[in-house]
Amino acid sequence: MKITLSVDSKHSMEVAYSELADFLSFFNDDPSSADFYNVLASHPASQMRVAVAEKTCLPVATLEKLATDPSIEVVQKVAGNETALKAFGAELFKTMIGRDVSVALDLARHGLDSMKPSVRKAVTAVLMRHEDPDVRDALQVEE
Repeated sequence: MKITLSVDSKHSMEVAYSELADFLSFFNDDPSSADFYNVLASHPASQMRVAVAEKTCLPVATLEKLATDPSIEVVQKVAGNETALKAFGAELFKTMIGRDVSVALDLARHGLDSMKPSVRKAVTAVLMRHEDPDVRDALQVEE
């Protein structure tokens, strides 16, 4: 995937994906940029997908795809994405929780309040049965 930076569509230079990934957090996160980030969500470099997974302007379908990404770092970012927390169903959260304890901890510590009540109830039930005591303890602190 070739990435170029352009000034007035006249002067351009190629930008390495790692350079762009480093700067994505500074770029706007509004619906006018959703198509740009949506394309980058399919970039082969996980570093780029990690940076994109934080963007709340992404379509839910793209966030769902990123939620099952091979890179756990991408999944962790989705677990903290406010759009994903509000839109996902319980089954997808269960899949994410099953991937890594870090995702379970993030959801237990910071994600539950943003979920729909029925989803929150189902996810909390899964987290309460988690094998890692740190996950269960994180829920006790929140109550």
